[in-house]
Amino acid sequence: MSFKAVRWAMDQPIKNSSAKFVLVTMADFVNASESDGLGSWVSWPSITALSKATAMDRKTVMAALQRLLAMGYIEDSGEPKRGATKQITAYRLRQGDPTKSGLPSAVISSDSDLRNDVEGMQRTAQSASIEGTNSAEIGTVEVSQKRNSTENGTVPDFPANSTVFPYEQSRFSLETVPKTGHGIKKEQRRNKELNREERARSKPAVTEIPDVPAELLADYLAVRKAKKAGPLTPTAVAGLLREAGKAGLTAAEAVTECCEAGWQGFRADWYARRRGLGPSLSAARQPSTDWWTPAGFPNVHEAENARCFAHNAHQFRDGKRLPQQQQEELV
Repeated sequence: MSFKAVRWAMDQPIKNSSAKFVLVTMADFVNASESDGLGSWVSWPSITALSKATAMDRKTVMAALQRLLAMGYIEDSGEPKRGATKQITAYRLRQGDPTKSGLPSAVISSDSDLRNDVEGMQRTAQSASIEGTNSAEIGTVEVSQKRNSTENGTVPDFPANSTVFPYEQSRFSLETVPKTGHGIKKEQRRNKELNREERARSKPAVTEIPDVPAELLADYLAVRKAKKAGPLTPTAVAGLLREAGKAGLTAAEAVTECCEAGWQGFRADWYARRRGLGPSLSAARQPSTDWWTPAGFPNVHEAENARCFAHNAHQFRDGKRLPQQQQEELV
């Protein structure tokens, strides 16, 4: 590092901040012991080293180098290329006023000129990188250039006229952003529906039920479709016939009940409740609605109270529950 070179670079009246930052960084890479004796310094950091040191993308670094060359602050030293593959240009930092050196000092006249210069620099770097593809390490800076012993100094291979640059050179990150959960539930729900449809299609559909007219079966299938019950499978038909037998109905009668009630299937207990038969399947099994009259009670409430008293009276005496042993003796 040469403090004198850094001080000189910082004092230069360069209005473009990127170009000046690159010049200061190049001055930081100068070794005072390598002065060529002409009052200038030689600096040869790789493009990657400049990009990392300045936190700028490679395209901006190359544009800044072209700008510095055009303004006369740096020039090609004419020395052999540096690095393991001899691809890194050694630049000489020119001291003094560039306007008095015979080199152009004005900023590049237009953006198109700068763009052409950058593209030319890219084509040169591309051809050089193709020649050195068999090397173990491309563009490595020598050990004497500290902090850059393992830097990669080549330009990636891409078309010269392309506007798409590798992500390492881009101003904008192209890294994949982790999912935040947005859309996951919707995707899971869609996949679940697709799996349900696939399972439904895999089951064979029944096209007829014994003793059930085709028109009645069509009505039943329409009801199941409206209920989104899926295809009528042999398992579903077997369950319908089983429940119809419990209710004492034929298959056609059970299917008719399903169509009238809007059921996708048939259950004997559903049929019993719908017909007012209570929990049991036959009205003959129901107790008499006036069972308390033969017992001598005017209404069902007094009959229930008497039955409750008879059942629980032996458990209490003077309002207190008796021990289990005394309850058993009273019974």
